[in-house]
Parts: sequence; structure tokens; C-alpha cells
Amino acid sequence: MQATPPETSEQTLTDLEYLRLAQDALAQRSLPALAALFATADERPDLWVCDAGQTLLVEMLGTVLDALGEEDAPHVVELIGACPVSLAEKSHSLLLLSFFPDGHVGNLAQLDDVALICLALLTYRMGHRGRANELLDKAIERPLPGQYRDAANVVRRQFTSTAKSRFKAKLIIWGVDGTFWRKPSVEGQAPLWQSDLSAFVPRLNAHGIVSAVCARAEAATVHRQLEACGLWEEIVFPRISSQPIGEAVEQLIQDMLLQPSNVLFIDGDAANLADVRSTVPGIRVMDAGAGECAAMLQRLIDENHQVNANRVADYRILEARVADRRKLSDADFLIQSGIQATYTHRMDNLAFVERIEELINRADPLNYTETRVVPGTLREIVMNVSDYDIFSAFIWDKYGHHGLDGLVGVVVYHRPSRRPLHLAFSCRIMHMGVEDFLINALVERYGAIDLTDLAKPLPPQSSAAITYVPFEQVRESILAAQAPRDPAKIRLRIMSDCMSGGFHHYSRFKDEMDFDNIPRVFSLPMMLTGAYREQYFPDYLVYNAAIDYVEPRWKDLMPVIDPSAYEVAQKAFCKMVVDGGRRLLLLLPPENASDEFHAVLPHMSGAELKARDAYFNRLWRDAAASHPGHIDVVDLTDFVTEADMLTHAYHYSPSVLKHMTELVDEWYGRGACASA
Repeated sequence: MQATPPETSEQTLTDLEYLRLAQDALAQRSLPALAALFATADERPDLWVCDAGQTLLVEMLGTVLDALGEEDAPHVVELIGACPVSLAEKSHSLLLLSFFPDGHVGNLAQLDDVALICLALLTYRMGHRGRANELLDKAIERPLPGQYRDAANVVRRQFTSTAKSRFKAKLIIWGVDGTFWRKPSVEGQAPLWQSDLSAFVPRLNAHGIVSAVCARAEAATVHRQLEACGLWEEIVFPRISSQPIGEAVEQLIQDMLLQPSNVLFIDGDAANLADVRSTVPGIRVMDAGAGECAAMLQRLIDENHQVNANRVADYRILEARVADRRKLSDADFLIQSGIQATYTHRMDNLAFVERIEELINRADPLNYTETRVVPGTLREIVMNVSDYDIFSAFIWDKYGHHGLDGLVGVVVYHRPSRRPLHLAFSCRIMHMGVEDFLINALVERYGAIDLTDLAKPLPPQSSAAITYVPFEQVRESILAAQAPRDPAKIRLRIMSDCMSGGFHHYSRFKDEMDFDNIPRVFSLPMMLTGAYREQYFPDYLVYNAAIDYVEPRWKDLMPVIDPSAYEVAQKAFCKMVVDGGRRLLLLLPPENASDEFHAVLPHMSGAELKARDAYFNRLWRDAAASHPGHIDVVDLTDFVTEADMLTHAYHYSPSVLKHMTELVDEWYGRGACASA
């Protein structure tokens, strides 16, 4: 540990020179040198997405783990403290993936002692301080060897020291006298305005930290003064009354569903500060007249510079709910609220995957499995429809949406074991019965499910006050909020049942593409019933013929597919394509799999079904040959092997979906450019 940090200014280094310095520091096992390099790592965002940068992160993580085992915890703390949050997140994911390759973070007993301590440090650096302390507690509870116990104690001291000076602020509660204005020296004169602190309110709002007002004063006067200076619209949950200030602040925090540890109270009156401090344990208080007050507010803005979310509107909705709830019983309040909910499942979740990961990893009191997911891994799970299904709940009422765009609950269901791997909800839906709503949706689709392994019992609540709305009825409005797109640009539709969303995920034309997902699907029997007329078919269509090669798609018309009826439907579909001047790309299932990969029906052997598939494939090849200007074919026999099939000849791995999407993009790009 004798090496010193490089004196060269990293701002003048090329990425290659920077990597060489980092490799030298790694070779010398110099944590101080690495800390100096990583202190400016966020100035090189492109480096960390390339192979060289990823390799460097892996090597750094190995050096950190080794150093903890070699009783060098102080330097490890220094290094991770210097690491930018974005790199801490990448390192966090790499560490978890080394123990949980599928991305599901389950029993932390699988982590060894040093990995658990390092994970706590990375989690703390990412800003999840409560979770970091939980991880460290789990490590300290173990019978740690001497050097690891010493390391854990060093980390604990660091957590305690940092907690004294920093906290995750969600709310600033302001008094009014001595903050926004000060009392005049002469009785009867108007308050003397102080603009230095008030200017922070809109700036804090812009970075997700809301402001409330709590004061013992005449409400109309305070309202008028705040409105006159343009602050009233920036404030949520104003509490202005004769109630003792400590009690008012305590109730305000409860109504806003927050923890005192995430709240700062600012006032210019020493008695008010003392009252709040003694009444609300864990809250932070600050004298508005202290010189460090403005500095602290600026620090909060700087620490949240990456957050670009004004939450005032969300808290206005919560404020209206709280006001009405006080007038009614819980049951009557829920009924009059007009609660509506929907849920997505399977590929429709790809549009919301980042929010789902965030919900799982941030949910605490309502995380019933107490599990986490490695960020960036959920997409593969969503696309593995043979083993997993994900149900995400969106909820709204007459007041507005709950949570971020209404997504408030998720269950990641493992189909083979019939149990949820993740079951988590936002705290904003407490006592509403959303847990019951989502579990009922899961049971309705899959029957009995295993809830015996939940880490916490589900609450005894009913979803009777919730009205279900099918997702297809609200899909466009929800997408407009979370994944905006222009419907007028949609020129391509993917009709591949539950795999369709995978094409959309991988495509470079996703802004011009719509995709099917049960129950929002096209099926060939619609050509016989006329139901296809109710659907929208843009200029370019991609149809995976295999989705209609099995009996369940025809069950409303016939128990077993009649080849002659199939051919009538197939010709009607081709006629619709040709008469409408459309282009169709057919995906034909592979014919080279063994019989077992075709054995998906109880009344037909694998060999029989494979023979029927080959017959249907020939019908489509003949149709393409008859309409060369309208129908093209991709024969999956050419590149799909049994190793690419998840469970049978009609479901493929994400890597195959990606390759198929490349073919679709090439086909569509060629046609769209020619017609432009």
C-alpha cells in the first residue's frame, strides 16, 4: 500500500492513459491511487459501457474484496466513498450477479462474509442507507473471523459518521417567522420579507424534495402572504393553526406517509425547534438564522442533481385524499374514492421494467418476499414466458394516480414452482386491498399458487372497493405517461402472441411498431368469424404462423383443427393483406426439432404434430410464392436449434428473438425506405 495517487490531472488523460494508470494501481494493489482515479470517473461515462471499462470494474471489485480480507477496511471505505454513484451501481450489480446469476436476489446467506460487507458499502454509496445498515447487521450477526469483524466495525463507524452529516431528504417543513419573513420591530407593520431561503423552495421541488409549511399563526394571513410572493403553489400540506408545533409536524409527516429520518424542519424560533426535536424523534431541525442553513439546502440540491422529478402534483393528490379520509370511515372512504385498477402481464411489462425493478428494490414494509432483483436483469425474465410471468398493478381513483404514473405493485411469478419470487408494493396503497387485487389476478390465471414461503404475511384485506379495468382499455394512456409515442407513426405490427414484446424490445424501429400480447392478439380463426375487422392492421405485418398451429387458438370453433378450415382462414388472411396493399413477413416454425419438442398437445404425438406443422408451412410457402410483392418468408428451420427452444418448438430464447428482430428490422427498413 505504498503507492501514491497519480499527480496527473485526470481531466487531461485520454481513456487509454486513464486505464493504464488504473492497471498500474491495481498491479500495486494501491487503493489510495484507485480512489483518486475513481473520484473523477464520472467524467468518462463512455468508458464504463465498453468492455475495457467493465473489465476494470470487475478487477477493482476483486481488489476491494481482497483488501477487506487483508484488514485494510479504511482504504476500502475511502475507495468506495470516492466511487461515483453510477459506478457503485454497476459494481453492486456485478457482485450480486456473481452469487445470483439469474438476477433474483434471494437468501443472502449465499454471500460470503467479505462480499456481504462490501455489498453494504456499495449500497450505502448508492444512497440506500437503511438497506445498507440491514446488510451490515446481517454480517455482524455472523460469527465473523477477527479481521472481518474488525472490517465490519470500521464500516459501521463510517456509516454512523456519515449519518451525522448527511441524510436522504424527501421533505422540508418550514416555519414562517424567521424563514420566509421575519417579524417587524414595530407592532402592526407588515412582515419583512426574506428572499434568500424562500428561493430554495422551487429549486428543491425541481429535484424531488417537496416543501410544506407548519406554523402557529392565522391561516388566512399566511396564505395571503405566501400567495403574494408566489410560494403558495410551491407548497404542499400547509398546516397553519393554533396546534402545538411538535404535534402538527408529527401528524403532517404521518399524513404524507414519510419517515421522520427523511424530513428537515426549519424555523427561526428556538422554542419551536426544541418542541419538534422532542416530539418527533429522528427528525432533523435547523435554525433558519444559522449560517449553515443555506449551505445545507444547497448541499441537498447538489446531492440530488440527477433527480428531475417535481412531486408537488403527487402530494397534492395525497393531500386531497387525506382531507376526505378524515371525514369518513375507512370502508366508506374507499368506496367513495372510485378506485380503479388494471394489471399488465408478460411482455407488456417491458415498457415499465425499470420502474418494476425500482419498486422491488425500494419496497420495504410491503415487500412480502423481502427479495431484491439485480438492476438490468428483469428484461430477460420478462421475455422468458415459459418459466415466468409478471403482473404489475396500476391504480387510480377520482383524485388521480397513485405512485409514479400509477404503478404500485408487482408479483414475479415462477410458473414451475407455482410461487412468487418477488411480491412488492408501494407504501402509498396501504389499506386499499391492492395486494388482494393482484393475488386474485394471479390466481384467476394460474389457479392455486403457493404463498407459504412469504417472508411476511399478507394483510387481511379485501379488494371489494376496487373496480378492474382491462389493460387494453387504458394501455395507450398508461404508455403515454411512461413510454410516450406517436400513434400516427405506427406502421408495423408484430403478431407473435406472448413473444411479440421481445421484438419490440430489441427493434430499432420500436417507435413505429405495435405488438400483440394476450388478450390483445390476432389469431387466424378471426378470419372465419369476422372478428379481425375490429383490429388495426398497419402497412407492415409480421406474423408468426406457429401461434395458430395448436388447438387452443381454435377452441371456440372446433375441438381439433380441420386442415380445410385452416386453409380457408389462411387464404382469407392473405387476401386481406394483398387487397389492402400491405406487406407481410411470415415466420415459419422449425421442422428440424426432435419429436419431444413438438409434443405439446395431449391428443397428438410429437411426430404427428410435426407432420401437421410441415403441411401448414407448405401452405404458407405456396402463398408467398403466389404473392411475391406482398408476402415474404423467414423459415426458422434455417437457424433455430433445439438448444434455442425454451420448452417446445414454438418458444425461443432471448438470443433467438434478438436475431429474429434483426431480420424483421432489415425487412421493414428495406420496405419502409422504398415506399418513403
